[in-house]
Amino acid sequence: TQVLDPMESVQRQRLWDACLQALRGLGDNTAPRQDMTNRYTTECVLLRHMGRPEEGLKVAQEGISRHKAASCYTFAGLCCLDLDDPEGAEDYVMDGLKLDPQNLAPCNDLADYFLNHRILDKAIEYYTLVVDRGDQQDVDWAEPSLIFCRWLDSGDPAELERLVLCAAAKPQNQRGAQLCQAARQKRG
Repeated sequence: TQVLDPMESVQRQRLWDACLQALRGLGDNTAPRQDMTNRYTTECVLLRHMGRPEEGLKVAQEGISRHKAASCYTFAGLCCLDLDDPEGAEDYVMDGLKLDPQNLAPCNDLADYFLNHRILDKAIEYYTLVVDRGDQQDVDWAEPSLIFCRWLDSGDPAELERLVLCAAAKPQNQRGAQLCQAARQKRG
């Protein structure tokens, strides 16, 4: 998708269609790789990128029924978020987490969705899960997000100070700076 995105739209669409045809031509002759991805995951990613999440969800569901790959659960959950179905997304993400407990990136996606929709208790729940169990990359996103949610929820100036300190402690982490800017705009 990264190679095709900058292309002219007609050419990009033609190549997207060719990629889909090639993936579908594989049938189910492919087993999941060690990282638990498979052709269903790849097809789902492509369909989501093309703005066709309904089809992507069906493909991910087929991958789940055939392989039970954690990545298929993850992408089914992301398709549900695209379709504004957070409950379905939670179910898929949690099922995928049972298969691959270290893959907490989808929890950040869920939390981001809930933050964007100002369902702060759910956002806090998922960011906390990532902070408690995630790897550094996932935590770098979740930690300032969690603090920001706590500030939005409580209005406590101490949380805002924590956010500023968190952002200052990791200046290379754009998420902290982004949320400090959002807090500044919210305060007026």
